[in-house]
Formats: sequence, structure tokens, C-alpha cells
Amino acid sequence: MEEIKIAISSAIQLGGSLYTPDRLKNIGGRLGPNKKVEMTPFRQLYAEVPINQREAITEELERNGLEVNPAGFVTKSLFDYNFCKGAEEARLETAKK
Repeated sequence: MEEIKIAISSAIQLGGSLYTPDRLKNIGGRLGPNKKVEMTPFRQLYAEVPINQREAITEELERNGLEVNPAGFVTKSLFDYNFCKGAEEARLETAKK
């Protein structure tokens, strides 16, 4: 069965790349127990899915608040800064504007 790699990411939000346990469970449930997921430096999860199931898998993941894009040099998730020193010190209000 031919497969294609997809990039799964959390929606752009304050607080960085947050995956809830329910979202991780949903990803694992759709991929199956024998699949491996790769975490990229761009905070995306790469997973290989059967080409004939790509659309259905994408739709279900998106219904659960995740973003799905082609993997590779096609797209990268947008992220600004983790604000690891605290919102006030990192001037989060300025970043929001």
C-alpha cells in the first residue's frame, strides 16, 4: 500500500505548540498501533498514512483542532517565541499586537 507523509501541528496559539492528551490519542487512533510519529524541529509531527485514506484522516484530525499540511519543504508551522521567561518579562502584550 502506497503511503504519503503528512505534517500534523497544533493550531497557532498563545503558549506555544500544545497538544492535549485527547488530540494525541486521536492521532494515535487514526494512525494505528504500529505507526511511528516523528517530532520535527518545527514542532510538527510527521506521520505516514495510506494515500487512499489521507483525506479522511486529515478531515478527522482537523475536526479535532489540529492542522494537517504536506510534509517537507512545502510548509512549516508559524511560531514566534515560547515566552519561557514569563509573559510580562517577554512583553507578551506587545507580541499580541
